[in-house]
Amino acid sequence: VRDLELILIDSIVLTDTGTHVVWQLSLRKWLIYHLPTFVKDSRCFTNAETIHEWKHMLHFEKIIVPSAAFKDFCKSIFPERIIERMVVVPPGRGLMPEVNKHYSVDNRPFNVLSIGTICMRKGQKRLLKALAGIKEFDWNLTLIGDTQRFPHETEEIKLFANRIGAEVSFRVGVPEEEKRKYLLNSDIFALPTCFETFGISLQESMQFGLPIITGNHQIIVGSVGADNAIFVDPLSIAQIQKSLRYLMSNPQVRSKLGNSARKTVSERPSWAKIQEFFARILEKEGVC
Repeated sequence: VRDLELILIDSIVLTDTGTHVVWQLSLRKWLIYHLPTFVKDSRCFTNAETIHEWKHMLHFEKIIVPSAAFKDFCKSIFPERIIERMVVVPPGRGLMPEVNKHYSVDNRPFNVLSIGTICMRKGQKRLLKALAGIKEFDWNLTLIGDTQRFPHETEEIKLFANRIGAEVSFRVGVPEEEKRKYLLNSDIFALPTCFETFGISLQESMQFGLPIITGNHQIIVGSVGADNAIFVDPLSIAQIQKSLRYLMSNPQVRSKLGNSARKTVSERPSWAKIQEFFARILEKEGVC
């Protein structure tokens, strides 16, 4: 939502409430509901936690959520009086890059890319352990994301990489132009995450026509599209490894998935369209 904030930059009051941002708009309280506070490093949470969450959410008049799939999921854990306040405002699609993917890897390692905060939920350590069992293919792994929020997880990944002599590159604070180069030069995008409310890095990799391996949570499948990735149990190293081996062995599958994902995301609204949509919501609510 970084671009959308420009619309209201003169009238936003930010209040840190964990992963939430509170907006005070013309005496109205709005909530950007990016990630439930009870989602830690597991897909499991208790009913008591969800009740605690939605009682706080009752204080907000509008709740902005990043995907229709996430809103549908919320229907199973929140009462209707919360759901009826939710408005879906997804991240926009950037400009479609010029890509020329041949999906063949000749006499070089597979470049595997993962983008996201380094943490148990997103599964970078499980990804590395899965790759470690693949001996018949050479590979490099690049991890782009914040390493400071969960430093213990980052340290464990580095120790494991050193133990097995793996080629793992950590990149932090990567500018957009540099990130584009990584996306262009990668062969597989892998993010075995347990839970996302949208998955912005997944959409970015779709734009670049990358074959994707990711978690099989219903929100992720709904956001990415059932035909646009290989979905795995994100806690199963065996499933992650099997999927990686399958993609490395089959250039036709890599091509099919990458092209399908790219076509799907090309039909999604741009940031400009999302901004127009959000501005209409604000106008309807009498905010601007």
